[in-house]
Amino acid sequence: MGNFIKKVSAIAIIMIFIAWLEIIIVSIAQAATASNLIANPSFESGSNFWLFYSNGVAQFSPASPGSASSQAAKISISQPGSNVQLYQKDISLKSGQRYRLSFDAYSNTGHDISVIIHKHGSPYTNYGLNNYAADLATSWKSFSVEFAASGFTGTANDTRLRFWFVGSGASGDEFWIDNVTLSPI
Repeated sequence: MGNFIKKVSAIAIIMIFIAWLEIIIVSIAQAATASNLIANPSFESGSNFWLFYSNGVAQFSPASPGSASSQAAKISISQPGSNVQLYQKDISLKSGQRYRLSFDAYSNTGHDISVIIHKHGSPYTNYGLNNYAADLATSWKSFSVEFAASGFTGTANDTRLRFWFVGSGASGDEFWIDNVTLSPI
């Protein structure tokens, strides 16, 4: 009977330790996610929080596979326009704060995209990242750029992160974007 109680006690201690580790791991994961200013960064919730505009003929849809998850943004261009963009708005930035933008992307042709962070409405003031050129390949590639928020004072709650497909997007191009992270550093 004594050995049985020792074994049960040992199992209970191990289970408590495992539960404690799970709590720690979840807390770390939540803290890492909380620092990302982008909602639905891997398109796992479909197109929620993301907007798309084209004055040509183009389409945005969540599609499989993603770079590190089951979904990604897929932008298909049938006829290029002079304004083709995938964006997220109402992001809060603090003037002078340094940020890191990271994302994964590729295109079926290797055509590039540019990324801009600016005021959501007119006059579309640049907020520190202007026409970052992402040199895409025909398979997933990771990109990262750092910038200091500027062009406003205090806190800007009207920030737009824009993926821009003008100048390089041609008929038949497909662009894939995933794992978008914008975090203070």
